[in-house]
Amino acid sequence: MKLLGSALIMASMTTSALGEIVTTTDGRKIELNSNGTYQILDSAGSSSIAMTELAPFFQPFAGEYDQNSMRFMPIFKNETGKVVVGFRFKASFVSAFGDEIFSFDGESSERVGTSKSSTAETYYFFEDNPFIANEPYDKLKIFQAAGTGRVTTKVTAVVFDGGEVVKFSD
Repeated sequence: MKLLGSALIMASMTTSALGEIVTTTDGRKIELNSNGTYQILDSAGSSSIAMTELAPFFQPFAGEYDQNSMRFMPIFKNETGKVVVGFRFKASFVSAFGDEIFSFDGESSERVGTSKSSTAETYYFFEDNPFIANEPYDKLKIFQAAGTGRVTTKVTAVVFDGGEVVKFSD
């Protein structure tokens, strides 16, 4: 009997060391970590996760020594009902023809209270290298100057105060 009990504990430890993904009765997928924490991988069935996109911070900048850059950070309103301490996103810059000009994955570690909006106190910048053509700065500069495209940003994960992580599936 003792041997069987030891074998069951060993099997349980092996499973949890690798992490286990479970599906809740409301359809959410949750990854159980070996250290007792968890991450919500799929928010299906959870209507409490809402980050509303507002107009992004997106502007050209001419720095010292004529070093040009484009600055960008999406702005979101936190409508989750919880304090957000970080979020990941995918930003896509699309031309008037519907073609994706440039995209990238980013994140913000900004604390955003309930019903508050994020800021652009920190932002991504894409520097101009005048010796190399067709880099992100070049694509974004033309995109921004024309003003005919659109920027779409999708939140891919949110971290709440207290450590809960929600990852959104595509």
